[in-house]
Amino acid sequence: MAKFLDTKDIISSVQKILKNAKERVILISPYIDFDKRDKILIEEKNENKIYVTIVNGKKKSQLKFDAGIKNWINSMHYVNYIFHKDLHAKCYLNEEEAVITSMNLYEASQKNIEMGILITKKDDTEAYDDLLQEVKRIVK
Repeated sequence: MAKFLDTKDIISSVQKILKNAKERVILISPYIDFDKRDKILIEEKNENKIYVTIVNGKKKSQLKFDAGIKNWINSMHYVNYIFHKDLHAKCYLNEEEAVITSMNLYEASQKNIEMGILITKKDDTEAYDDLLQEVKRIVK
């Protein structure tokens, strides 16, 4: 069964998605600005040969990426970056659970009032699989 998430729960759930990933992590957000904790978790996934795909889609965010994060991402073999100009969706998932939310993966967003839904493959297989198919289309 899906679970409602408030801002605090979203932050916690996204970090759990990163921490618990055993095969892959996909982070989809128009605006991305990783905080220190997220960077450490992504680096840890890279060291453990777990694929991380980062999709963002706003030119303002793209400029910030070009300024610093792009080199950091390119230094990791298991991290892939995709720019999708029409992106407005925000979704964070691993092979077992996903968060669909209003919150960008942007440190400033953590101070906003946000809402989201946690879906697990175990409890909501059909919803998780449908979400995964849409995520694959976005990543393609």
